[in-house]
Amino acid sequence: GSGLQFTEIEVYKNTPIEKFVSGMFDAYLFFSPSGIDNFKASGNFPNPSSLILANENSTARAAWRVFTNKVYLSPEQEELSFVQHSVAHWLEENNK
Repeated sequence: GSGLQFTEIEVYKNTPIEKFVSGMFDAYLFFSPSGIDNFKASGNFPNPSSLILANENSTARAAWRVFTNKVYLSPEQEELSFVQHSVAHWLEENNK
């Protein structure tokens, strides 16, 4: 295995969930613009050196609008494929 550890934190479910995320992560995956908006509205911000990965154009546009981080648009939109692509991209980006 790659030794990659992850934490899944739900920040949106039909209605916004106010969830302060304690901790810094190497990458953040976003599935919708509303997830990004709620992440920020809850007082969260990503580590400046972390990658932001988005699964569709509107999500990537929202990320570029609010984050100064590198934002990557995944060619995969289906959830599992998006997560798998994101992990592979992070490993490549970090020479793992």
